Amino acid sequence: MRNFTVHSPARVCLYGDHQDYLSLPVIAGAIDRYMVFEVKESPNDVFEIELADLGNKLKINIDPSNQYPQTQKIDFFRSGLRVASRFGYPPKHGLKVTIQSDIPINAGVSSSSALVVGWLYTLALAFGDGSAPKPDLLGQMAFEAEVLEHQSPGGQMDQYTIAHGGLVFIETGRQIRVHPLNVPKLNLILLDSKIKKQTLTTIGSVREQTTLAIDEIRRLKPDFSLPEARIKNIKSELDQINAELRPYAEAAVQNHEITLAALESLKSDPPDLSLLGKLMSAHHQQLSDVLKVSHPQIDQWLKLALDQGALGAKIVGSGHGGCSVLLTSETQEGQLSQGLIDAGVPAAYPVKISRGCHHKWMPPLVILAAGASSRMKKSLEALNAPNSAMQSNQDSNNQERPQVDTHKGLIALDNQGHTVIDLLIDQAIEAGITRIILVIQPSGDEFKKHFEGKNYPTSLSNNGPVQEQNKLSIHFAYQKIPHDRKKPLGTADALQQCMEQFPELHNQEFIVCNADNLYTSGAFRALIQSKIENALIGYDRSGLEFPTEKIRSFALLNCDHQSFMTDLVEKPDQKATQKIMDQTQQLNVSMNLWKFKGSDLWNALLNCPVHPERQEKELPTAVRQMIAQSQVKVLVIPRKEHVPDLTQASDIQTVRHFLSQKFSQEKSL
Repeated sequence: MRNFTVHSPARVCLYGDHQDYLSLPVIAGAIDRYMVFEVKESPNDVFEIELADLGNKLKINIDPSNQYPQTQKIDFFRSGLRVASRFGYPPKHGLKVTIQSDIPINAGVSSSSALVVGWLYTLALAFGDGSAPKPDLLGQMAFEAEVLEHQSPGGQMDQYTIAHGGLVFIETGRQIRVHPLNVPKLNLILLDSKIKKQTLTTIGSVREQTTLAIDEIRRLKPDFSLPEARIKNIKSELDQINAELRPYAEAAVQNHEITLAALESLKSDPPDLSLLGKLMSAHHQQLSDVLKVSHPQIDQWLKLALDQGALGAKIVGSGHGGCSVLLTSETQEGQLSQGLIDAGVPAAYPVKISRGCHHKWMPPLVILAAGASSRMKKSLEALNAPNSAMQSNQDSNNQERPQVDTHKGLIALDNQGHTVIDLLIDQAIEAGITRIILVIQPSGDEFKKHFEGKNYPTSLSNNGPVQEQNKLSIHFAYQKIPHDRKKPLGTADALQQCMEQFPELHNQEFIVCNADNLYTSGAFRALIQSKIENALIGYDRSGLEFPTEKIRSFALLNCDHQSFMTDLVEKPDQKATQKIMDQTQQLNVSMNLWKFKGSDLWNALLNCPVHPERQEKELPTAVRQMIAQSQVKVLVIPRKEHVPDLTQASDIQTVRHFLSQKFSQEKSL
C-alpha cells in the first residue's frame, strides 16, 4: 500500500439548518478548513491512531469478525470499521494514522462529520481497489457510521456535503440527491464565537418539537405534505395546533421557503448577492427568534457585522454557540474580519467554498545534488593543506578528513559514515515519504555507489516507478551541463531537467530541497499536510544557530496578511529588514524547502532568466515569476528550528557537533 494523506473539509450550511432531519432540502458547502489524515501501512494487525492536536493516541486491534464493539458512547473509529466492513472494505492489515485539523471543534462546522468522512475514505482507499470512493457512497457510509450506528438525531447534510464538496443543493430523505451549484465565487467569513454548544441535545429537542407540531397538523389535514407546504396555505391548521408547538411548524415551513428562494437566486447568472444576503439573515431570524437556537452574544456580533456592511449573516450548525457565517464582498472581507476581531469576536477569517474529501498520494521528494559545490571544494583544499589549523582540529577529533572531490552531501558526519543525504532521507522516511529523486550530474556514480548496501528498504532505479510497495524507492535524474559551461546552470535548470526526465511530476505535487541542509521530518510533514499546493517553509531567523552575519545575509520572505509569499528579498540591508518586520511582525528566511504543483511551476522554469551576476537559473527567481505572471499563490509555513548547513569545510565540524548534541539529548529522553 502506498502512503497517502486524506483531506476532509469542514462545511457551512447557508440555507436549511434544522431542515435535513425533516427530509427537507438544504444548501451547504465544503470550506477550505481541513482535517488531514496521514496514513501509513502498519506491519501489525493494529490500527494506531494519533489525534495530534488533542495529544491522544489509541489502538484498535483488527477484529476478524468485523464486530468492533463500542468501548464508549460515541466511538466513530469503531463504528466506521463496522460500516466499512459492511460495504465491502474489511481491514486487511493495520494502519498508522496521524490526524491533524484546523477545523474549529464543536463549533457548528461539522468537525465530527469531517472526522467520520475522512476515516471512511481512508478505509475505502486502503482496503479497496486503490481508487477513491464515490461521493454518494462515502456520504452514505459516513451517515450510517455517525448517525445510525449511534442512534443519533442528526440528518444527512453534513456527510454528503463533505463527501461531494463545492456548493450543493441536497434533497434529503430516503432518496437523497445531491445537485452541484455552479456559482461564481462567494466571499464568506467564518466567525467563531468559541461558545461551546450541545449538538445532540439541541438537535434532539428541536427535532422532537417540530415532529410533534407536524403530527398535529397531519391529524387535522391527513394529506399534509411538509415539502409542499407554504405558510399562506396552512394558516388555518397552524391556528388550531398547540400554541407552544406552532412556532416549530412555522419555522420548518418558512425556512424551507427561504431555501427554495435562495436556490432560484443561485441559479441566476449572476446570482443576486444582495438578495442571497437578505435570505441568509432571514434564515437566522427564524433560528434565533423562533427556534431559539442562537445565543445573545452571537446575535449581537452578527448585528454588528450587518451594520458594518455584511450582506447577510447567520449562525451555522445545531446552535446555542459555535460558528456563524457572513456573506460579504471581496473588497470588504479583510476589513470586516479585522473589525469584528477588534470588537471582541474571538476569531473571524475569510473562507472559500472548496473541494470535498479527497486524497493525495505521498508526494515524492526531489533532492537537488548536482551543484558544483565550489565553496566547499575550495575550503576542503585549505583543510587538507599541510599544517592548517582546520586540519589540526579535524585530527584532534579523530574524524576522517573528507576528500576534496567528495560531494558535500556525501561527507561523513560520524564514525559510522552517515552523511547529510543519509540523515535527510531518514527524516523524509519518518515523514512518510516513500519516493526520492536525486538530481545529480551525469558523472555522479559516487551517489549510486553510496546507496548500494544501505540499510534502507531501498530499490534503486534510474527512471520510471518502482513497483514494489512499502519500500523506499530512490531514482536518479541527471542535470546535464551546457557545452559552453563548466558548471551546471543552476537549481531552476536542475528541476526543469528533472521534470523532463520524470514527466509524471507535471501532474502532481512534489517537495524540493537541497542536498546540503538537514531538514526535519516535522518540516517535511508540514508541507505534506498543507492544503495549499505551492508552499515553502519560512524559518524564523531567531531559531537559526548560524553566526549573526551569515543569518543576516539570508534572503528574507515578504508575505501578505494571509501568509502568501509576495517577494524574496536577497541580501537585505537594515532598511529592507525593518520594512519587512513592520509588515509581517517577524523575519522568516528561506532555506530552500519547497512544495510545488508541477503544472503551476513548469512555465516559470522554462522561462527563468539567468541571474546577471551568478550566471545561473535559480529556483527562487522562477518562483517569483510564477507568482507575478501566473498569479499562483505560494504559502509560507512558519517554523522555528535550526537547519544544519554544509556550505564550506568549517561547517563540517559545526554540523557534527550539532548532531552529537541532538542525538545525546534524544537518547536521554
